[in-house]
Amino acid sequence: MVDLATNGGDLKKAYETVCNPQGESNWALFGYAGQTNTLKLVGTGDGGLEELKDEFNGGQVQYAYARVTDPNSQTTKFVLFNWTGEGAPVARKGTCAGHVRDVAKFLHGAHVTINARNDVDVEPAAVLKQVAKSSGANYSVHREQARPDLTAAPARVEGTYKNEFQTKGVAGAEERSKFWGKHEEKVAPSYQNEFQKQGAVAVNQRGDFWKQAEAAPVGTQYQNEFRSKGMPAPAPAPAAPA
Repeated sequence: MVDLATNGGDLKKAYETVCNPQGESNWALFGYAGQTNTLKLVGTGDGGLEELKDEFNGGQVQYAYARVTDPNSQTTKFVLFNWTGEGAPVARKGTCAGHVRDVAKFLHGAHVTINARNDVDVEPAAVLKQVAKSSGANYSVHREQARPDLTAAPARVEGTYKNEFQTKGVAGAEERSKFWGKHEEKVAPSYQNEFQKQGAVAVNQRGDFWKQAEAAPVGTQYQNEFRSKGMPAPAPAPAAPA
């Protein structure tokens, strides 16, 4: 387990100074005291990433926290470096690998974390590229569009699918039920048939209507479209014997 308590005061002060936008230093470097697991402050500076890149030791495991400016939004961002020098002892690398999570909790608030092994990984251009990527490559505080208001009432349907229900503005569940109840009693002219012309709407009226229609001869008031197309009328019933 990494020891963050022994030099806790120095570590915290250096970290908070970097976090302060007006702080006198914009980076802080941390390392271990000898071969122990006690973390200590190695150095601080105000020269940014260009200065910090030269401070990493290729034979050690170190950590750094830096304040930078996002190339896209021009806002302040923070970067955490987990440096494992290529020349660091293998055993030491394995031990310190278990400290990364605890160090990240102590140096919290980073927008980007860089896991570095050599100078190429900490080049300012490469680091800022990662910072820019974290905020979106095309980000602009001036071009950012407002998000739609999801709490606004949905727009009414227009065009081809707009029907009588929608034009009347019937929105409530109870009103919809009443609307469709009345709508069932109406028949669109394009679909109106003889049955509907007679005004037989109620269930019991429909039954009576069809019984009378079946028994009526062609040409009466019950003649329907089916019969008007030339279908023969049913043969009359034979007369009762005298």
